[in-house]
Formats: sequence, structure tokens, C-alpha cells
Amino acid sequence: MSDARFRNFRVWGLSGALLVTLGLGACGDDNGTVQVPEPDMQVYPDFSNAKLYDCDTPGEACNPHDSCALNPVCGDDKKCHATGYQNCDDGLSCTDDTCMGQGLCEHKPVTGMCAIFVKEEGKSVQKCFKANEPHPDDACRLCDPTQGEDALTSWSPKNGGTCDDGNDCTKDDYCQSGTCAGTPYGDKCADGYSCTTDKCDGKGGCLGFELKADACLINEDCYIDQQQDSTGCNICDIAKSQTTWTPLGTFCMIDGQCYKPGEKDSIGCAECDPTVDDKAWTPLAGVCKIGKSCYQPGDKHTGLCAECDPTRSATEWTIKGSDCLIDDVCYKPADKDSIACAQCDPTVDKKAWTALTGLCKIAGACYSPGDKHTGLCAECDPTASGTEWTVTGDNCLIEDKCYATQLTDTTGCGVCDPAADKKSWTTVANKCKIGGNCYADAASEGGDNCLLCTVATSSTAWSPGATSATVATFDFEGNVLPTGWTVTASAISEGVTWSIFDKRVSGGTYSLYYGNVATNDYDSSLANDGSVKSADITLAAGKKAGLRFWLYMDTESGASYDTLDLNIVEGTSSTNVWSKSSSTKQEEWQEIVVDLSTYAGKTIKIDFAFDTTDSFSNTGEGVYIDDLVIYDDC
Repeated sequence: MSDARFRNFRVWGLSGALLVTLGLGACGDDNGTVQVPEPDMQVYPDFSNAKLYDCDTPGEACNPHDSCALNPVCGDDKKCHATGYQNCDDGLSCTDDTCMGQGLCEHKPVTGMCAIFVKEEGKSVQKCFKANEPHPDDACRLCDPTQGEDALTSWSPKNGGTCDDGNDCTKDDYCQSGTCAGTPYGDKCADGYSCTTDKCDGKGGCLGFELKADACLINEDCYIDQQQDSTGCNICDIAKSQTTWTPLGTFCMIDGQCYKPGEKDSIGCAECDPTVDDKAWTPLAGVCKIGKSCYQPGDKHTGLCAECDPTRSATEWTIKGSDCLIDDVCYKPADKDSIACAQCDPTVDKKAWTALTGLCKIAGACYSPGDKHTGLCAECDPTASGTEWTVTGDNCLIEDKCYATQLTDTTGCGVCDPAADKKSWTTVANKCKIGGNCYADAASEGGDNCLLCTVATSSTAWSPGATSATVATFDFEGNVLPTGWTVTASAISEGVTWSIFDKRVSGGTYSLYYGNVATNDYDSSLANDGSVKSADITLAAGKKAGLRFWLYMDTESGASYDTLDLNIVEGTSSTNVWSKSSSTKQEEWQEIVVDLSTYAGKTIKIDFAFDTTDSFSNTGEGVYIDDLVIYDDC
């Protein structure tokens, strides 16, 4: 302090007031002047003890030799008397307060201190701060007296040091020239949906997403409140559900299309009747829907051996008289098939060929008793079977090829053992035949001890390697989809969908198949697609996880058509982890291996999605998946 009467100051600069009017036109009143407020007057406690200086002319202004003196006047005693003294104490301990004369004060921060205004309880209050002391509400501004005179009364920008920029989708926040900024990583947490708010933890991690209040997320697509679907039969109504469509009324949803009650199908043979079935056409009474055509009672088959008789069947021709209708062709009794191995016998079956006694009909050809298989290991024996070769001698007939006893297959894992099975490979002792590969007992697939051939446990499926490992095998041998698996298909009404089929397998009897089991192709009137999703699968945290399956494709070979994708579904988010490419093999089994370790600790679904993308060249067999295994915690 420069004087015992002064304590602290409020602002470094000039303050206080003069007892005169100054010409400051910019902020003045009507006559262009401004009235500076009355200064804070303080009289010495013992005014009589104040040192008085000589002056010359009583009644005139004089020099009191004290810059805090106000309105000094020369007294009759020719001593200079002040009428009062300016109090320049601003109440702050960190400033030196100095009277500048004429009622003005200077308040200068002491070395290493700042005097800065801050907000407290809605008011602006000047407070003292030490050098490098941060702003109470902003970690990137601080008191730095070394930055010049302006920095003594205002915050200086800070470089370096941690802070929080208030954005949860940035990490490693730090101060840069007074501004808090972090490294953005929000793209990592983006789920790709416009109707969700992605949530980050501010540390590089994600917290999922939050559906916006005015939107719906239905079947992985976003809709705004009150928006209708493409059929016009449903609406996004957030008051009722944000994840499913809300029906606008009674209707039928058939093959993804909405129909009102009474609307007919394309051939006029069925109608929408939601009281009967709101997901399929209800046949009209008194007509026949046969194949893709509609017929009236009495309408004749082109071969004239059958007619539409709804009282007998509304979906098949009713055969009249003593004829046969086989494969949609009319035959007379005793008419033979193309290979003369069976005949029309309406007394036995009007809709199928009746085998002729004493012959064998095998793979579309007719054989007489004793006729040999080309491999000479089997012959036609109608007394044993009229539809299959009867294996002779110590041989095996496997996939229409002859093998002598003890011969092995190409994998070395299967052996011809007629004593065990003459028509299938018998697994060699102490080996596992899994999918299309052969493994020795105790062999570890991939060398990571996740999957192990343990003959004592199973010679056809993987066993856990590590003691903590878990292995889930889906071989589809139950002839039904695994529990909790779901299927959606655009052409299911035409028979094209995901199902269990026994046409081709990598092992066992059944596999998962996309196509039409009746026609063994995947053709439909339009482009078609279908998805099969597993039930929830929870993978152990912090460990290796993976998926393997065997694939057989008879489709277009390019990557743009007849696509097959393996997606991992996590909540409503779906991520592609494998796709068919131009290098994916056609018409042979191949093993596909996918690492799932990035999903450790999460609950997922696996989703196989097939899409023809067009309606051309869809007469191949389709897609087969077999011997699927999912393993984790190893």
C-alpha cells in the first residue's frame, strides 16, 4: 500500500469521480456533458493532526501536497486545507491502490497476481487470483501476469493440460490456445441410423444409441412420427410403438403387400379375408386354384382326364374315369412311362406311376433282375428293392460309386466297411470327420486350442479345446431349424425360402438350404431374397471367438447377383463380416472361417442373407449351409 489510509483497489486504471462536470459528449446528457458520480469521501480521523502546507491567498485553491486531498482551499491561516479525502481502497488484497488526484484512483495488481471479474450468484465480482490459477469454470483460461498489462485484469489462454470440451464423442481433451478440444471418434459409435442419437463415453468407448423422441426404427429403417409404410396400411405412431408398425385398420399383409378386405389376388381365385387369415389369400368358395391359374367348376384339364371339382379339391385336378394324371400329363390304363418300367394303374394310384413287377427303376433308368451297376459292385434285385441297387459281395456303393472293402475316401477319414454300412463311409478309428475335413484324435484346428478333435466325445463334431471354451454346433440333423432361429423370405408363398433339406450335405443327412425344396431351385416370378437369423448368442468377454461353416453354392458366380452375406446383428445394428465374392467356389463344398473376437462379451445374432437382386438365371440349386460351429471363451 502507498498510504496507511488505503487498503486495496477494484480496477487497475483510473476510477472515482470529480466534483466538476467534464465535457464527454459521447455519453453525455442533452448538453453534451456527463456527470461523474460523487467520490467516496473520507476525512482523516483526526483532521487536526493532518500536515498542512503553506499557501499564499486565502480562499483560493492551493497545493495540499497529497494526491488524495479533495477541493483544497487556502485558509485564513494561509494553510492549505482539504474538504475531504478520496478513499481509493477497492477491498482487494492483491492490488496497490494509489490516488491520482482530482478524485481519480489507480489500482495495480501486485507482482504475481491478477484481479479479474467473475460471476457469482448472477453478479459480476472482482476477485484475486494467483499466477497460473485457473478460471473457476474454464480449465483452459488462467491468470498469467507475464502476458502483459491486459492480462492482469483478464483471463489468459492456456496451452496444454486436461479439460472437458463437453462433447462425449471426443477423447483426450486438452487445452489449445484457451480452447478445450478433443480428438473426435463419434464415427466409431455411429450406427448409421438418422433417427438415433449415438452415445459415447468420452473415453473412446460407445454407449449404444438412443432413439429420437419423434421417430420410429422399424426393421432397421427410420421413419418420422405419422409416416406410413410403403403399403399404406401401417403408420409410425410413437404414442403406441417406436419399433413396430401400428396398423391403420383391418387388412391383409400378403407377401409384403397390403390388401383391403375383399381385394382379389392376381388371378381372381382368392381374396383378402382378415377374419380367416390376415397373412395369406383366402380361396374363394366354388373355384379351384391349381398351379398359378384359377378355374371354375367343370373346367377341364388340357388332357381331358380331369376337371375342377371344388367339392373334391380346390387346389388339385379331380381325375374322372379310369385315367391317370401323372406330372400334369393324362395317361390311359396300362400306358407305360418313358423307360417302360412303370405303368398307369388307376386301381393302385391315379397320380403316380405304378412300378412293374420284377423290374428296378433306379435314377431314371429301368433294369431287369441281375442287371449290373457300371461299377459291378451291385445289381438289380427287385426282391430286395425296386428303386435302389442291391450291393453284392464285400463292397460299398457310396454316392453311386463302387469301392472295395477298406478303401478310404479322399480325406482319408472314411473307409468302406461293408460290415458297418455298405452305402456310406464309415469313419476311421481314432479320427474325426468334421464337415469335409479329416482330423487325427487330439488335433487342434487353427492351433489355438479352441476346437479339438476328441474321438471319445464325438468323431463328427468339434469338442472344446481349452477347459473354459464353449462350442455350439448346428448340423441341422433334427430336420428342423434350431430353437429360436427365425426366417423371413419375400417369395415364401412361391416356396422359395430358408428351410432344412436333405439334397446335399457336408456331413450327416440334412443341411440348411435356400431355395424351393419342391423344384430344387430358387426361381420365382420376381427377384427374391431371404434371411435366416439365429437366436441370441452371448460370447464370453476378453477371449477369442469364431465361427466356421461349410458352404455349397449353385448360383450365378459374380459378386453382384445372387449375393450371400453373413451379418452380425447386435441389437438393431447389423455388421457384415463375410460376403460371397467372385472367388467363392461354385458347385463344391468349401469351409468359411470368420473371426468373432471383436464381439467378445457381447450378445449377438448371426444372419445369413441371400438376394437374387434380379429375376434372371435363378434355376440353379441355390445355397446349402452345413456343420456350422460357433466357439468362444478360449
